[in-house]
Amino acid sequence: MEILKDKKFIICDVDGTIFDRMPYYTNVFAEICAQNGVPKDLARDIYIATAGDVIFLQFEKAFEKAGVSRSAEVIQECGHAFWTEVKEAPVVLFPGARETLETLREKGLLLFASSGSTTKELIAAFKKHNLPPFELILGSEELPKGSEHIHAFAQKVNLPIQKFAELAIFVGDGPSDMRLAKQFGILGIGVTTTTTAEMLSNAGATDTISLLSELRVG
Repeated sequence: MEILKDKKFIICDVDGTIFDRMPYYTNVFAEICAQNGVPKDLARDIYIATAGDVIFLQFEKAFEKAGVSRSAEVIQECGHAFWTEVKEAPVVLFPGARETLETLREKGLLLFASSGSTTKELIAAFKKHNLPPFELILGSEELPKGSEHIHAFAQKVNLPIQKFAELAIFVGDGPSDMRLAKQFGILGIGVTTTTTAEMLSNAGATDTISLLSELRVG
């Protein structure tokens, strides 16, 4: 896929795009939801459909869909329980992910990471797996994944947000990633590791690929 001509910045979602941890995350989410009265199958469907959202919003949507009333405090507790549990998730790279990121860097593109995980955990995982340098890695413990991440990336390279968006590509497996890209006018490329190409396209993806390794510099 030769779509990167004239682009300078690659924003990567992490889980489901670089690391293959989404099946583990989905099961943990379903277990915690089940403890709060949400059927596991429904919880799994909601987690996949809302991939890319902040975890607290995902729990809130699951409880709402199941007709389960839970306080904001309980939702926060569920989110923290989720992140405590998934710390044990094995960190496995998708095939070709490291090599693709290295190629992008060699071609002069700057890399940014946006995730619902914590920044500290991400930095440690990137270092452990010897990923190439990223200009900025952002988790969601201080700045929730979303528009604030995009503004932070633009600020990092001293560009107005509109100019940054023109030069950027957002690669992610979640419909929320694609909606965010569309909101800012960023070229969105959906990765079909978690959900379908149709769902990603409906959320605003310009194109879809099956793995990050299919991304090519034109």
